[in-house]
Amino acid sequence: MEEYKKVLKKREKLCLIFAIILLPVVIATCYLFFVMDSVLTGSIIAGFFGGMLNGIRAGFGLAALIVLSMRAFQYHKAVKDDNKMKKYYIEEYDERTIALNQLSSKISFNIILYTLLVVCVITGFINSTISLTLLAVSAFIILCKAIIYTIYSKKI
Repeated sequence: MEEYKKVLKKREKLCLIFAIILLPVVIATCYLFFVMDSVLTGSIIAGFFGGMLNGIRAGFGLAALIVLSMRAFQYHKAVKDDNKMKKYYIEEYDERTIALNQLSSKISFNIILYTLLVVCVITGFINSTISLTLLAVSAFIILCKAIIYTIYSKKI
């Protein structure tokens, strides 16, 4: 359990570091959302979507900051309480949970990749820039999967 305690302390520190790094970004995006005009200007629709994009950025940044802070607090409480630490350890290293996570990750990865490729083909009829961007993202994802597969095939 002492090794797991070190792992939780390390996770707590990482969450706090990322939250501190993210804080100025969240402040800047909230400032852009509440104070500055929309990035896209010209028409009412462009202004609406510009404001919506600013709001989405601010919301995601704030949500990430809250999640990181809550995780750091949970890890801090678990380090202090042996029962919570044991509960987290059991949840994390349960074989059934690990198998379910691996299977669901594999299936969801394939669904996302194939959906991305289908959308890439469909957007090719509408806008070639978006289609090429999606194709580049798909190629990057496939390259990452191939590299990770190669690395793990050598280890196992």
